[in-house]
Amino acid sequence: MLGQLLLKARVISEKQLEEALKLQQVEGRRLGSALIKLEAVSEENIITFLSRQYHVPPINLTDFKFDPSLIRYISYDIARRYHVIPLMLAGGNLRIAVADPSNHMAIEDIKFISGMNVSVYVAVESMIMDAIERYYPNSEKMKKPAETPNNRKSSQVPAEEVGRSLDRALEELTVSIATERPGNKELDQPIEKMLNGLFVNAIKYRATDVHIEPGEEQLGVRFRIDGVLKPILKLPAPMKNVLASRVKHLFKLDAEETQLPQTGRIKLKFGANKEIDCRASTFPTLFGEKIVLKVIDRANITFDIEKLGFDMKQLLNFSNAIKRSQGIVLVAGPVDSGKTTTIYSALIHLNKPGINIMTVEDPIEFNLFGTNQGQIRPDIGLTYAAALESLLSQDPDIIAVGELKDRATAELAVKAALTGHLIISTVPASDAAGILTRLANMGIEPYAVSSTVTACISQRLVRKICEHCKIAQSFDETTLLKIGFPSDLIGTFTCYSGAGCEHCNNTGYSGRTAIFEVLPVNADIQELIMRNVSPVEIRYKAVMLGITTLRQSGIQKILDGITSVDEVLRVTFED
Repeated sequence: MLGQLLLKARVISEKQLEEALKLQQVEGRRLGSALIKLEAVSEENIITFLSRQYHVPPINLTDFKFDPSLIRYISYDIARRYHVIPLMLAGGNLRIAVADPSNHMAIEDIKFISGMNVSVYVAVESMIMDAIERYYPNSEKMKKPAETPNNRKSSQVPAEEVGRSLDRALEELTVSIATERPGNKELDQPIEKMLNGLFVNAIKYRATDVHIEPGEEQLGVRFRIDGVLKPILKLPAPMKNVLASRVKHLFKLDAEETQLPQTGRIKLKFGANKEIDCRASTFPTLFGEKIVLKVIDRANITFDIEKLGFDMKQLLNFSNAIKRSQGIVLVAGPVDSGKTTTIYSALIHLNKPGINIMTVEDPIEFNLFGTNQGQIRPDIGLTYAAALESLLSQDPDIIAVGELKDRATAELAVKAALTGHLIISTVPASDAAGILTRLANMGIEPYAVSSTVTACISQRLVRKICEHCKIAQSFDETTLLKIGFPSDLIGTFTCYSGAGCEHCNNTGYSGRTAIFEVLPVNADIQELIMRNVSPVEIRYKAVMLGITTLRQSGIQKILDGITSVDEVLRVTFED
């Protein structure tokens, strides 16, 4: 990448680049170092070029006074591998000097290894390497070198290297997991430390999922933060089997089974008072088993219907629907759209000593105090339909069903609603009107739908703009009108986006909120259901009656300065 940039800028010629690439391959040095050795370019020229290209300030290390205490953040091996040295701590950031600011993977690894936000400076490679040799103590230099592409002799990963990079991340917070078993302690201890570090950093960065993905040459780790996957770490490919084995042991899965998917669940204890629910899922792929660790931090979730993101009219319609003594309230949305949070918030809002609330779920996401929660087990015949049928004999007042996914379950829900129960569930549909059509496609008679369904809710999650790096964003009038902004509001508001900063991991977003479409099934909608019309006609009628669509709900969040135009366009379709 550096060679192409220098070539494009006409700093070097194609012949010089070709010679440098050959030297790089023969001697195993970095391309910049090879170009300097061939005298195609000077170190100072490369630093000036990289500084301008990547908008990273240069720094001269000749007379710089290093703080030896900072080497605890970056080990000697890592410093040499990535040609990086810590400079100072400032404003909660670890400032580092690197020889190649284009190596984003290295910078991400440094963030993960140090457990700190990082600010980057670019410096001459020879000065960095000289500083490393002068300021790192001999005890660090005597340690066994980490495995790199240049010194790799075999596929065996040194056990002492596996967990070393996470030492800093584990200083303040430790995961307590009961994992005592006979085995290879030399290997188990660093692998356990690696897993601990992944959990710690997942909580730190508010990640909901940790993806461990085996490739042909490396093992990638990505975190899903605010709904978007972010690369975090690259590990040696040979680690995949031992890491998968350790995960299986931790989650009580079959360590010998590698050809079939498996799932498991545990609770993790962080410190004295913090507990995290965690689920593991394995899936066989071309280069090994992919592992997804779902991390549920209750501290980051609020079950309050008034804080979900409804506007006042939507909240009133939703509240009226769930306060009825009977009927069906249905929620639709893709995976990771907040449906479970909406349903749990409704159950907590309704939970009173005189009410019997029962649930049928897959899986049980949270333990709701004062309710009776059940898990389906299709492997033994306990499907949604079978569980719901049995549950009706338990004298429930309110029933939450994970999903009305087939005709049998939907028919039982209708039967329960007609006999005086309130049912809250989800249905796979793209919008609120589509919920009603989905029930019809399952074979539920129109009269049954119109007489039992009281409200349909469709929802999505949008990322919130980071308050620390919020900046104005300009759009022309034509674009805003096309998106759906009211013409009378054009010019009276400001759109915002996030520039990216240390508080939001340079994403521009921090946290999420929901946008909703709430369709109360009133007499007008019931008439359309009885006529078995298309969802397009129901949607058109609903808009005429004044419901707020998903796009309109997102636009209001933009007007309120909560989210960005790009984010709303990402999760909604054009009305």
